[in-house]
Amino acid sequence: MSVNNRLNMDASVSDLPGSVWIKARELLDTNPAPRNWRALIGTLETSNMIKQRYKITPQQVEVWAQGIERESAAGKLLTELGSQGMTIGDLTALLEETGIDTYLLGLSKYEKIRITQSPAKEVDINEGDTLVLEIAAMGKPHPRFQWFFCPDGKNKFNELKGCTERTLTIANVTSANGGGYSCQIHNCSDPQKTRLTNISLVIIKPKPIFVSKRLNPPGAKNLAKMPHHPSPTPVRHIEQIHEIRVISHPTSKELELGDRTLFMVEAQCGLPLRYQWIKDGKEIKGANSFKYKIYNIQDASCQGTYQCEVKAMKMTEHGREIQSSRVLTNPALLHLKIPFVNLYNPHDKVALLIGNSDYLSEISLTAPPNDIREMAESLVSINFKVVMLLNLTKPEIENAVIEFCKLIDKNVYVVFYFCGHGFEERGVSYLIPTDAPSMPASNECVNTSLILHNFQKKNPALVFLVLDTCRMSGKGKSSEPPRRFFTSAQNGNVCYCYATSLGLSALENTSEQRGLLIRYLAPLLTKPIGIDNLVIELKEEFSRSPKHCDKQLPEIRSNVGETRRSLTDEITDLGQQQAYKARERLWSNYNNKPTNRDLTFPLLGIVLQLDFQSYYNNLLDVFVLVQEQGETQQCVAFISNFSPIISQYGNTDAFKRNGKHGTRTTLQDIQKLKDNLVVDISVVFVHRRDGRQYSSTQRVDLGLPLVSNLKLWKPAIGFEPAYREPIEQEETDSI
Repeated sequence: MSVNNRLNMDASVSDLPGSVWIKARELLDTNPAPRNWRALIGTLETSNMIKQRYKITPQQVEVWAQGIERESAAGKLLTELGSQGMTIGDLTALLEETGIDTYLLGLSKYEKIRITQSPAKEVDINEGDTLVLEIAAMGKPHPRFQWFFCPDGKNKFNELKGCTERTLTIANVTSANGGGYSCQIHNCSDPQKTRLTNISLVIIKPKPIFVSKRLNPPGAKNLAKMPHHPSPTPVRHIEQIHEIRVISHPTSKELELGDRTLFMVEAQCGLPLRYQWIKDGKEIKGANSFKYKIYNIQDASCQGTYQCEVKAMKMTEHGREIQSSRVLTNPALLHLKIPFVNLYNPHDKVALLIGNSDYLSEISLTAPPNDIREMAESLVSINFKVVMLLNLTKPEIENAVIEFCKLIDKNVYVVFYFCGHGFEERGVSYLIPTDAPSMPASNECVNTSLILHNFQKKNPALVFLVLDTCRMSGKGKSSEPPRRFFTSAQNGNVCYCYATSLGLSALENTSEQRGLLIRYLAPLLTKPIGIDNLVIELKEEFSRSPKHCDKQLPEIRSNVGETRRSLTDEITDLGQQQAYKARERLWSNYNNKPTNRDLTFPLLGIVLQLDFQSYYNNLLDVFVLVQEQGETQQCVAFISNFSPIISQYGNTDAFKRNGKHGTRTTLQDIQKLKDNLVVDISVVFVHRRDGRQYSSTQRVDLGLPLVSNLKLWKPAIGFEPAYREPIEQEETDSI
């Protein structure tokens, strides 16, 4: 990992790249007590440089921790620090002061190792004493240590297994411990950057024998003649310090479901030892041996950081056992190689995608038809019921939302995506319909807060609103202020994804006919990650492209409480079969196409095959294939006329299937139909009898296909709440 050169250390913590933010959160959540999120708060309290600028207490964070379920306390802390304006530079200094390696997070540059303290070149010590060799070094990443030993201090040095701390401690030394010691210090894989300390020559001297200088004790025959004296006060011996030496620490594991594992610690001490295993900072009940076994791992609950607390126990004068000293082993990480585990199972997943490109008074766009198609492909692949509509007017958008809400219920996931022109006024986003006049006022456009209000009335489990529009101020003036109280975000289930930041434009690549947002968002939709992580990764994807992030930066707002809800969560209709089937029937009605049929011209012997396809719910592809030419040659068939209220999308295309010729015509604005769709099918041919060209036409009634039966063209009723509805019921904090 190298430092992210694009980081602005004066920027807010909220602007951290997604990958850095997630890694910092995970480290602070899983690190042992001396380097976790609580320790970070402690450092903030004691740091003279930083604490004066940011007000947060350990008590405040503990209250958060008690109220958090399946959420990250560290994530909450980082969000709070960002909201107080903490800079990335201050966070880096705070993490370093807490002992967290900022280089591994990409927050600091590589620094070579500097040895600031070396052990003495020669150490004299008596047998039975404790040898302590200590070094200190600095660098980024933080230095790692490995001690080596050679009996003669000159030839081949051997690695001392388990001796990986900056202090080497050997209790009760013997002559076998005499020799040369050196420590290898490294902080990267480059052997050229490894440092070795000078050799410390340790000389073990025999333990001195003390000779008493007192007179010899009297013989037994003289004891009777000795005067009686009271017994002297017992002499208290100086208590010997018994240090715990950890010979081997538990090691990290990477396992699969069904595996078993064993964590072990080996320690030595002159006193009895007691053990307590700890997972993620909490004691494991009953795990009091030097080894801890886990059998038949079946879920992700076993993942985490494991350590063992080793205690040395001694007896008091009153026969009570008390702790003399304690050490904590190095942390060992247990990671499971398992696919994403669904924590949630929605009853259904539905999406409404609207793309406006052909405007009456605004500049036409090229990206919306392709963008909603690409968005739909990603959502369909993860089992969303998708409704796709192109070029809608204001009442058509509002009625589409009303009808779409019939698919929403409790524990249903909702995605709404709009791609087209838009603007923002007083904190509210507006979608510009195709029939809007030049410089439209807000009341001539669609208020996104009202869209969300309609969704929230059905109490879905998750709402993901993606607004791929500009966010500059509108050109027109509104006759009334926007009513923001309709956002209804108090349910803790809404994630807003704006294609760009406030005051900026959303861009499309005209050569690719594709918007920048979908370029990065569509591939992420199918990743099995929580909704908050999805939008964080979206920001990170943009940041990796200097060409685009300098022009357009997505903005994310979320109040989702259950952040691990993922768009890829598997649907379960357990106990909801009837409601699920009802939604299935309703959604299928939006996709109803005319039935395939044959059309004959009996006098000529011509047989045409009519086939209908649709991808968008208001565009109908009509295929006319000449199945039998009869008495004609050079026969071509096509749609020559259709209901005047709709129009043709693109040109009529010719194709060839199994050697037979046909045409494809795409009819758009199907939602505008007030009566059945009627088309004229014409054939132009050369008759074999005289070689002259003729034409013939038949009229065909195709009924009300796709969404035409919804009558979206009518004035929307129920889209906006009645004014008499109490405002207090809808007021909410901004998300």
